[in-house]
Amino acid sequence: MQRDLLHYLPLEILQTIFSYFQACDAIECMLTCHEWHDHVPTLSPNPWQKLFFVSGRSMQAPASPFNEYIETVCFSKYSNTNEICTRLRSLVRWGCANIHTLLFNACDLKDQERFAATLKGTLGGDLRALVFEDSLSDLAFLSVLVACPQLEALCYQMDQETNVDGGYETDALDLDLVTQTHFEMLDYLSIDCTLPQDITCGILERAPNLRYVCLNYVDLQCHHNTSDSMSDVEWSSDIKMIVDNCPRVESIICNHLSPMNGGIKQQNETYLQRMPAITTEVIDSQQSASRGLRVLKLFELNPCMEDGYNYDDLIDILRRNQETLEVLHLGGCHLEIDLDGLSMPNLRELSCRSIVYCTISPRWTFLSHCTALETLELTVSLHSLSCPNLPTAIASLESLKTLMFKAPDFIFDPFTDDYQVQPRNDDICNILRALGSSDGCHLQVLIFGTHGDGCVLTDNLLDSASAIDTLRDVQLHCYEEGMSEVDFYLEDTANVNSSKAFTAVGLSRFLRCMHQLERLWISNMILRDCMFDNLGSMESLQELRITDCSPVNEARLQLLTGQKIPSTPFRSLIIDGCELHRLPDVYQSSGFHRAIKRGDADDLLRLVRSTQ
Repeated sequence: MQRDLLHYLPLEILQTIFSYFQACDAIECMLTCHEWHDHVPTLSPNPWQKLFFVSGRSMQAPASPFNEYIETVCFSKYSNTNEICTRLRSLVRWGCANIHTLLFNACDLKDQERFAATLKGTLGGDLRALVFEDSLSDLAFLSVLVACPQLEALCYQMDQETNVDGGYETDALDLDLVTQTHFEMLDYLSIDCTLPQDITCGILERAPNLRYVCLNYVDLQCHHNTSDSMSDVEWSSDIKMIVDNCPRVESIICNHLSPMNGGIKQQNETYLQRMPAITTEVIDSQQSASRGLRVLKLFELNPCMEDGYNYDDLIDILRRNQETLEVLHLGGCHLEIDLDGLSMPNLRELSCRSIVYCTISPRWTFLSHCTALETLELTVSLHSLSCPNLPTAIASLESLKTLMFKAPDFIFDPFTDDYQVQPRNDDICNILRALGSSDGCHLQVLIFGTHGDGCVLTDNLLDSASAIDTLRDVQLHCYEEGMSEVDFYLEDTANVNSSKAFTAVGLSRFLRCMHQLERLWISNMILRDCMFDNLGSMESLQELRITDCSPVNEARLQLLTGQKIPSTPFRSLIIDGCELHRLPDVYQSSGFHRAIKRGDADDLLRLVRSTQ
């Protein structure tokens, strides 16, 4: 007796099954019967829920029932506002009644009044999210918000060149026209351009229920200030501006230099992926008391602003929200704060890439009060690392799972009266040794630098880290050349200064101590055959990534993968950015790429040998 899956399997399982289907597979299912024809589009999120418009390409009306399931419409590279307005009216004519997100990529909306008016007359009443990526023109924020009264998320990113050349100029709508208008449903606001403060305030003060605010490049200077003298500029704290206007705010990200540092784009994508559940959250949050500020990220103020920026506002916010803060990132901030009595018991993630002025004693002892801390990121050059109580404070954090040391910043340190760029490796060794000797250490992830911004590694650092027997995931990103060529030929390692040198012997010694290591990423190193042999012999290693390292040839691949065949092969093996010797034809094949990604040692060796 046959059973219809639509009636006997739970909805969640059906959605999981159909998420793996290609368009042709889903269409075949729809041809089975009338019931499947109607239900398959609701189960398969791809490709029914998105519609793409590209400038210069014609588009036919989606056939029924596909038009009813379109939720997101993407416009790409449109330079004519009239074309976009025509497309918006077409969507209404085609019966696409369930669209809740519009995304504009690299579009130039010159006629803002026309765009806002068309939006209001077509889809604006039901829209929940508006996203502008690499916009080539200003956006009439208030006009658009008035046109979309149910909008929950507004993300606006100006093209980088446009932002540098001219930045934001004006809003097409007179502020007086919306004095009594409030955007009650607006929950998420992300602005990535040089936006005048009065425009920002105009949005914030009319959106009392905002919970997530990301601001990048916001001009803290009054919009109409025409003074050429920096000393006459009246700065204002953007964080205070947000807190004062948005009593329900839970997450604030402010980044005044690089848009990459704030992770704003990634933050936008994460929020939009949760859109189906957001409306309920918004309504619930409006009916309940504020949960307080949970996420605060402030990154790298422009040096010309540092003297005028009001850090008192930031310090006051830290104190008032110390019970609720869960994520705190401070980069490039100069804080004068008394840490006595400051406790953040719910803090899970702390990134400190700033100068903190205070007495030595309490500088890092407040860490011992952050009992829930799971992730800690420190800059390797800060003088604060030399605090004598820091290793003990970090070792006492039993919840700590991830420890990251980032490359040095050019930050002025008053203790040395100079810009700190040299890593304080001796102090880092003390921290690692304290963790290794602590019975309560549960550290699983250790990261030095990032790909493209590595740290100065030494044998001493790795020897200190090798005492931490709980490590499961390690990333070693070298600064510039990484290991020295000379170090590889040194037979008498007793004459090597291990506090400065980074040698193959030191790296091999570290890997031999990592008996439980499951994931390893190494970049920018000169690796010899012995290193490939060591990596291949690590039984616990499941995921390996080698980036911008030594050339890869057949012999090294055999050393790397051959020893894994009789035991457990790599679950993931990625070799990228490395020079390839004697493998040009194979490496172009799709089979080799699949084998590399899959970590299939048998396939790798078979493909390599097939070229001989």
